[in-house]
Amino acid sequence: MWGNMIRYRSINCVVKEIKKIQITYGNTKIFIADDLFLLDKNRVYEFCTEIENNKLDFNWACLSRVDIYLKIIKKKKGCGCKEISYGCESGSNKILNISNKNISIEILLMLLNYKKVGISCRTSWIIGLPGETEETLYETAKLI
Repeated sequence: MWGNMIRYRSINCVVKEIKKIQITYGNTKIFIADDLFLLDKNRVYEFCTEIENNKLDFNWACLSRVDIYLKIIKKKKGCGCKEISYGCESGSNKILNISNKNISIEILLMLLNYKKVGISCRTSWIIGLPGETEETLYETAKLI
C-alpha cells in the first residue's frame, strides 16, 4: 500500500508460491499476514477458486476487518480457511465512532455467526483509545 493506492500481487503468483512452500517444506498450514488480503471480495473468491482448481489441500488463517460478509466466510471455509483474526478495537460504539473505525457493535456481534460456519475467530482489542472512559472500557469487557 502506498498512499491511497494498493498494489496487489496476482492470485496466480500467490498460488504458485503456496505450491512451492508445500513442495519445499511440506507445509499444510499457512498464515496470510496481509491486512488487506480480504479487502477486495472478488479477489477472495478468485483466490478460493484457484485453490480449488489447483486441488491444493492445506489449512490457512488470515487477518481481517470485522465487516466482511458471511457469504465470503463460507466460501473461504470451503477452500481451507480455519481461522480469522479480527481487529475489533473496542466494544463501545462511542469509541468506535471517535476512532473512525466504520464498524459498530452490531457488526462485531456478527462474529458469532462465523462460529456456525466452523471457522475459529480470534479478536484483538485496544484499551485506551482516545475518549476511553471507565464506562466504555466496561462496555468492551462486557462484549468480550
